Amino acid sequence: MLTQFRGALKGVVAWFIIALLVLAFGLFGIPDLRNFAQSPALEVGDTNFSTVDIQREFDRQLDIRRQSGQPLTREEAINAGLVTEVLDTMKARAAVNEEARNLKLTSSNEMVAEFLQSLEGLRNPATGQFDQVVLQNLLQRNNVSITEFREDVRTDLIRGQLFDSIASPMQAPAGFVEASLLRIAESRSLEYLTLNPENTPFSADPSEEELRAYYQANTVKYTEPEYRVFELVLLTRENFQGDLTVSEEDIRKLFELRKARLDVPETRTIVQIPYASESEALAAIARLQTGADVSELAQEQSFTLDSVTYTDVTEGDLADAAVASAVFEAEQNDIIGPISDLFGNHIVARVISITEGQESTFEEQREVLVSELLGEETTRSLLDAIEIIETARDEGAVLADAMAEVPDASVQTFGPVDRNLLTSEGAILNDLPVEALAEAFALREGEESEILPLDDDNGYFAVTLQEVVPPALQSFETVQEDVRRGWRAEKQAALIDSKQSDIVARLGAGETLTTIADAEGLEINTLTVGLQDAAAIFPPSFIDELFRADLSEAVTGDSADGQSAYVANVVDASFPPLAQAEFLSQIYQANAGQVLTQELSEAYVRALQDDIGIKQNDTRIAQVFNSGQE
Repeated sequence: MLTQFRGALKGVVAWFIIALLVLAFGLFGIPDLRNFAQSPALEVGDTNFSTVDIQREFDRQLDIRRQSGQPLTREEAINAGLVTEVLDTMKARAAVNEEARNLKLTSSNEMVAEFLQSLEGLRNPATGQFDQVVLQNLLQRNNVSITEFREDVRTDLIRGQLFDSIASPMQAPAGFVEASLLRIAESRSLEYLTLNPENTPFSADPSEEELRAYYQANTVKYTEPEYRVFELVLLTRENFQGDLTVSEEDIRKLFELRKARLDVPETRTIVQIPYASESEALAAIARLQTGADVSELAQEQSFTLDSVTYTDVTEGDLADAAVASAVFEAEQNDIIGPISDLFGNHIVARVISITEGQESTFEEQREVLVSELLGEETTRSLLDAIEIIETARDEGAVLADAMAEVPDASVQTFGPVDRNLLTSEGAILNDLPVEALAEAFALREGEESEILPLDDDNGYFAVTLQEVVPPALQSFETVQEDVRRGWRAEKQAALIDSKQSDIVARLGAGETLTTIADAEGLEINTLTVGLQDAAAIFPPSFIDELFRADLSEAVTGDSADGQSAYVANVVDASFPPLAQAEFLSQIYQANAGQVLTQELSEAYVRALQDDIGIKQNDTRIAQVFNSGQE
């Protein structure tokens, strides 16, 4: 729906409105009274949001994406960062709302009406005027009431007033654009040396005293991490599905319940042109019957052919029931009309093509339905098992004893293992769920966790922490060879740094890079590069220094792997003309202005959030979105 509004929007007010409508299509406001029974999951100043509010907004955003053609599952949306996006939007909206209330900004009914009437997507195609019926049809498809939508618009207009005062549309200054384009076009000629272990080797051997001193100065490197030993209870779908079966009767009942959704409906591509009077419509039909081109008739009514062509629509897609019925009763190439529609127009239509629907059969869907029913039965078995375990624990049983009544559960002992899934022998425990490991490191020795959902929605787990093995410094004798390698690497890096500093000092004293290279037996390289070319050769930090330096200024930097160092001298700079420079300048100026406007708006929102204060209960939010509940 909102894509139909976007074309009519102008300015930062509208930009902010549409961004918020797309990201958060609905009012957040103050949470329901029922949410005060528990502490909020998100607090923005005086505005509180419960997990229910966050879940509702997440579901709304997921529905919007699905309707726009993104077939996302809940898990895919979570992995793609939709939870973070929803939370960021809720924080921004709440912060701006509080500031607007503090400034006592208002939005009158007249302002709301004027804004709605300005949207082309809400206009009657025949009259060009705002049409309430069009709005109602659009809102109905999106399950939003007219009252909710008007209040959304009212709130967003108030926000727009606030943003207009601090971030009006701007163009980047001409000098900024000119300098930026010059930087894009600039090429630099340079000569440089590369210092590495091959041409600047460190060859001395350490004494034991030096090694022990290095060992004592770097004990963190040689300290074993904290390990934990724990018992993991897994209640997985595979273990609980077992010999579960479903009856043929249940499969057929589910098929009948789903049949309307499983069937693929017939679709049609049609052209429909509205006329103000029946006589005009009849005249158009007569012309079509004698071979007139439909695009010519559309153009006469000030429409493009695309704007009056509806491709692959179902009968339910057409808002007007009378038009839909007539179109879907006709044959291909039939001319239909005139039909009076909801707006008082007289519709003339032609069926361009018909794609037959496909009726789903029981045999085709049986396997999917069985899988769904078995999944439901498995879920029930899992929840029954959890109920048995929790009842036993409520009566005083420890987790290990409570498991005696649940033979389908898997119980394993893991550890010693660190936070990175590594055992004390260096093996990687790939079969250990990372969420179970995280829970083990959140417990105290002897504690048991609650029964928690697995991240992959494949069941549940619980952890009993049996032992905490604290971090321990390994003996010098055990890690002596590692210490030797570390000492040599440190000395090698120091030698390269010293050589780099020495070369820079000699350049400052008047020697040339060529003279120094000859004296030191180093290879000198010459190169002419632009910003993009340089990115394939040097790390970003060194490129930035190269293009900031004055001519003949020494530039130093390290390689991306940290094993080598550069010393360069900028010999020349040139600015070849850019193709289509004037056009690029206009585009860059507009785009840079938009970026500046957006960055100013984002900085303002961040400042508001800092002033107002935000508290976020990550644990409660994570519990909601790790549950796998659709």
